[in-house]
Amino acid sequence: MYTYEATFILQPASELFEKGAAILKKEFDTNGIKILKEENKGELDLSYPIKKNRRGKYLFFELEAPPQSLVSLEKALKIKTEILKFMFIRKNT
Repeated sequence: MYTYEATFILQPASELFEKGAAILKKEFDTNGIKILKEENKGELDLSYPIKKNRRGKYLFFELEAPPQSLVSLEKALKIKTEILKFMFIRKNT
């Protein structure tokens, strides 16, 4: 198990944001990923449009997960319209 920092940019509309956050937590449970820390960074302007959006809501997570679970998680998240972008960074421990 490794520790990761994950940042997600979700749709700014409140109902899409809530749906996207619920999808993330469900996918974490499905893939055996443990949430250590969660922060809502709020809505911010994007540097460039992503899927025709100029704003996005940011969620930050600190996660504990086996490496293989991130591969399946990324595949599942790429097709979700509520999630604009995401990035995982492995922490050195």
